[in-house]
Amino acid sequence: MATEDGNLPGRLQWAFEQSGHTQASLAREIGISKGAIGQWATGKTDHIRPAHLFDAARALRVEPEWLGNGKGPRTRLERAAPEVDVEICRLVSALPDAAKTALLALCVSLMRRAAP
Repeated sequence: MATEDGNLPGRLQWAFEQSGHTQASLAREIGISKGAIGQWATGKTDHIRPAHLFDAARALRVEPEWLGNGKGPRTRLERAAPEVDVEICRLVSALPDAAKTALLALCVSLMRRAAP
């Protein structure tokens, strides 16, 4: 699912929401100032040093090209999986842990029934 997403602050907001990171936690993880992350997030700068871009993309679990220029798939999963698989993963990730465990048991049961 290739996308072209407009601006860096919008892409960062999406990535923060998906990853659970905050500006402060991302800054700590990649070793730069919270102020630098804040400048990216508010649009005061749209230039990210390549090393910081790759570190931020890794920490946020997004594709560096998408984070940097908004082109291509947002995540590695979107790059590799059919759209239906991506949607299944999004839905499952939103479930509480107990529901994920129950869903896993159901999937294993269905696989056993389908096996020759």
